[in-house]
Amino acid sequence: MSIDWQITRPVRVGDTIRCRLRTTAKRLMRDAGVIIEVQEVVDHQDDLVQSGRFTFLIARRPAPAP
Repeated sequence: MSIDWQITRPVRVGDTIRCRLRTTAKRLMRDAGVIIEVQEVVDHQDDLVQSGRFTFLIARRPAPAP
């Protein structure tokens, strides 16, 4: 549904980067659900280089037959 991304520092060739991912909210809807995740990209010195928030619309599985 949406992406909100910020680049705070440059990433250089040879840098080792990692991504930290955290689900911050989940909302149920009739046929789907909304998930909000916060992602942070850190370099080898644990300095924040990029961060962002992703909002996903996910379809729900059909209800099992009784």
